[in-house]
Formats: sequence, structure tokens, C-alpha cells
Amino acid sequence: MLQSALEHYRRQQRITARGLVAARRSRGNLRRLMTAVITFQEAAAADAAESVGLMLAEQGINPAPLAEVRPESFSGVASDGRPLESLLELAGPGNFEMIVATQLRDAGRVAAGVALTVRPNAGGYVRMLNPPSCPRCAVLAGKWFGWNAGFKRHPKCDCRHIPSRENLADDLRTDPQLAFKNGQIRGLTRAETKALTEGADIGQVVNARRSIYMDEAGHRFTRESTTRRGIFRGGPRPTPEQIYRSAGKDRQKAVELLQRFRYII
Repeated sequence: MLQSALEHYRRQQRITARGLVAARRSRGNLRRLMTAVITFQEAAAADAAESVGLMLAEQGINPAPLAEVRPESFSGVASDGRPLESLLELAGPGNFEMIVATQLRDAGRVAAGVALTVRPNAGGYVRMLNPPSCPRCAVLAGKWFGWNAGFKRHPKCDCRHIPSRENLADDLRTDPQLAFKNGQIRGLTRAETKALTEGADIGQVVNARRSIYMDEAGHRFTRESTTRRGIFRGGPRPTPEQIYRSAGKDRQKAVELLQRFRYII
């Protein structure tokens, strides 16, 4: 595993942990809570954007970007594009920490995706686990995704991107079956554990249960309208994932839209 990827994971974990502490202390005062979450969203985004270049360089891939990521563009907004304040207002005793942690992690993940998109020498990413992991994440461990592929995740998911080129991805891939043997998969039922112990394929076992992943990282075209050419008109700013879907395989178009909506400069 890349040293820069492991160090990035550890930094992101520290950012999330510190952000949760700050959020707990600010709970009950929405203005202070907003300030705390925005501060750590920006920190997560800045670290993720910088880490993409470091991970590419460690693989011998030219990390030169076409544009610079703006970390502040990933703060103050929720994962689904709504204002962060409206989401935090919905947080109750049972989901407060999950909501805050998810928003911090997503800020880092989305910023990493944008940092990857503006680096033409990176064709996509390999999905990296942060074990122990849930079964749904485990079966995606080490899979290759193109630069414009949405990052599927569930609340509390802490998986990350490792930017790379497809011809180098085999060196980064991990084995979900090995993760099971090492006790790094949590949340399996007794029946699933028994089947895997007897040699069943983990993909078939996990896919037999109903998936609860959010489509395209939880983002949908529900509040922005587009023309047939994919140009956004009216409504809130589109999320990067919506921009990727609008641009399709046209990377230059994606970069232009990311610049237009101030995710990059």
C-alpha cells in the first residue's frame, strides 16, 4: 500500500475526530456548530486535494494539475448539495455524530475526486478500505473506477480514493477474502460468516443482501435542471458528481464546469 495513502487516511481520521469533538462542544448553538463543521470540512478537503498529488508522485505518475482545487468550495454545503445549515438542523440525538462525520468525510472524498479529475495523467482511482470495514465496502476493495465514476458510500463510510492509472491498478488492489480471514469485516450475519468460512465467494454472499448504497454518492438530479447539452440553469450550484454525469466521458468539459462553478481556479 502507498505510504502517502496511509498517511492521508490517518490525517483524515484525525480531522474527523477533531471535527466531532468541536461539533459536540458547539451543539445547541447552530452558528457555532456551522463554524465548527465548515472549518473541518475545509481542512478535510485541503488535505485530500493535496494528497492526490502525493499519491500519484509516489507511483511515478506526473501529478501536474490543470487547475487548483479550492478547498473552501467543499465547505458549508451538505453531501447532497443542500445548504449545510438545513441538514444540521435535522440532526437529532440518534444521528448527530453520523451526520457530522459523514459530511466531514464526504468533503474530503469529493475534493479528492475533483483533484483527480484535473490531473490528466490519472485515469481514475482504486477504492481503498480503512479496516475494519462493512461487507458492502469490503467487496469493492481494490476495484478500479474511472475518473468520472461516482464514489458509492453509505453513512459512516470511510473508504477513500487512491488515484492511479489503470495499468498500475493491479499493484494497489486488495483482497476482500483476505480481509475476512484477518477479521477485518464487521457486520456479517452468522450465516454469511459460515458460508465464507466454508469457502463461498464474498461478492456473491454480500450481494445477496439488499444494497443500501446511495446512488452516485447520494446525489441526484432533483434540484438542478439541465439542457440537452448538460448546461446547468437555475437552482443551487451542482455538485461535482452531477457535473461528472453531465460531462460524461468528456474530461475537458468536466474541468470547464468545475471551473465555472468555482470548485477549481
